Amino acid sequence: MEKKISLREIIVVASMFFGMLFGAGNLIFPASMGQKAGVDMVSAAWGFCITGVGLPLLSVV
Repeated sequence: MEKKISLREIIVVASMFFGMLFGAGNLIFPASMGQKAGVDMVSAAWGFCITGVGLPLLSVV
């Protein structure tokens, strides 16, 4: 038997995924980090990719 998922449950889970993968930090933090990184921008970008993309992706998997 397969349980039907209600529209409310779908909306709740979808909003949680959205909040986890695209929070305010992903909008504001990269620009601020880029300004503060200066000449170390490449290493700062790699760090952001690991923590801002890799860890949320790992938590979904």
